[in-house]
Amino acid sequence: MTGVGGPAVNAVILADTPVGSEADAADRMVSFWQDAANAQLGKDWIGGVGTGLLVKGALYDDSDALDFLKTQMADVQASERWVDIALTDMTSG
Repeated sequence: MTGVGGPAVNAVILADTPVGSEADAADRMVSFWQDAANAQLGKDWIGGVGTGLLVKGALYDDSDALDFLKTQMADVQASERWVDIALTDMTSG
């Protein structure tokens, strides 16, 4: 996954669930998002936002979010079904 957003996480969970087991996918999504809501996923850089913008290239240190995703998705193969994802530019449609 690159540039992970909520819908991408849900799509990966769905792609890891056999056809006919969509309720299991929904349960796993609920569990994932409840865990995410209760986890520390970002923190300030030492030196603050200035350090983030000028040195690190991001407002917050998201290493905890990456660790969380690696842990949560460790058993995911995403090989049970095809999931097509499309992107649309909000300004041009």
